[in-house]
Amino acid sequence: IFPLVSTRQLIKSKLTENDTMTIIGQDAIQHKVSKVRTIGLFVVGETARADHFSLNGYQGETNPGLKEETITNFSNTQACGTSTAYSVPCMFSFYNKDDYSPSKANQQSNVLDILENTGIKTVWIDNNSSCKGVCKRIEHKNIFDHPDKNSNFFKDGELYDEQLINELDHYIFSTDKDILIVLHTMGSHGPTYHRRYPSSAAHFKPYCQNDSPHTCSDQEVKNAYDNTILYTDMVLTKLIHKLKGYADAETFMYYASDHGESLGENGIYLHGLPYILAPKAQKHVPMMLWLSPQYIASRGESPQAILRDYQQTSHDNISHTLLDLYSVKSDILNKALSLVR
Repeated sequence: IFPLVSTRQLIKSKLTENDTMTIIGQDAIQHKVSKVRTIGLFVVGETARADHFSLNGYQGETNPGLKEETITNFSNTQACGTSTAYSVPCMFSFYNKDDYSPSKANQQSNVLDILENTGIKTVWIDNNSSCKGVCKRIEHKNIFDHPDKNSNFFKDGELYDEQLINELDHYIFSTDKDILIVLHTMGSHGPTYHRRYPSSAAHFKPYCQNDSPHTCSDQEVKNAYDNTILYTDMVLTKLIHKLKGYADAETFMYYASDHGESLGENGIYLHGLPYILAPKAQKHVPMMLWLSPQYIASRGESPQAILRDYQQTSHDNISHTLLDLYSVKSDILNKALSLVR
C-alpha cells in the first residue's frame, strides 16, 4: 500500500507544482518591550517518540537531565507526518496539517523567512540529511555533509549531536541582533540506533548493535533506541546549560521531534507509513520549551504565566509560537495556535 500511496502523492505534487513563490508576513514587525537581546534555539528532534520519554511517564529513566530543569512539557503532541521530508517543512510552515503539502510549503514563506525579514538573525545548522528546503533563504551550514574529522564527536564518518553545541558561539557572537538558531539533530534515526551515541552513553543493556533491528530481540532494539533518547536528553540539557551562560541575554530552547518510530510492534519497524495507517508510535512526538530566568523576568513571574497549558498540541503550534517568543506581530500570527499567552 505504501508505494502506491507514495506514487500517488508524488504525481499529485508534480502536477500541482509551479515556480510561483508567495511571500507572506510582509507586515511583520517586532514589538519588543525588553531591550535585552533574545537568543533562541529550536531543536528539531529526529525520530523521537513521546512514549519513550520518562517526562511523559515512560518507566525507563530516559530524561535524568531534563527532569532537573524547569521544562514546560507538552506531552500530547501530534506530528504533521511520519517522515522527515514531509514533517520538517510542515513544522515551519503556516499551513495547518489538514491543508499542508510539501509542495505548497515550498512555494510560500515560512516562519524562518519572516523572522529573518523582521531583523532577527536566523541560522540553520544541520546534522542530518538536509533542511528539506526550509533553510534555503537563510544562512545555513550542514555538518553532516562536511563533518569535522578532528572533532571529539566524529566516529565512523558521522558526528554525534554534541558537535552542534560547539557550533553555537560562532553564530551568537557574530551579531548583536536577536538570533534564532535551528539545530537539526540526528537524534534517534534508525535503523542504526547504536551509532547515534558513544558507547559510554549506552546505559540500557544489552542493546542491538546490528544495522538491521529485526535481527535483534525486541528488548535489545528497545534498549538501543532508549539509549538514543537518553543521549538526546544529555544534549538538550547541555544546550540549556550553554544558554544559561549567556547571562546578559534572554534565552530559550524549544524542542520538537519531526515524527516517531516503530520498534517492531506488530512487526512494524522504522517510520514513514501513510498517516492514516501509521501507529501512534510514529505520530505521537515529544515537544517541550525551556525559558531562562531572564526571559521569564521580562515577561512574567513564571513559565506558567507566559505559556498556555494546552491539553493537545501539534506541529501546527510551532510557527505561531516562534513569532510570539520574539514578540513579532503580523496578520499571519494566529494567537489561538501560539503557546505564548
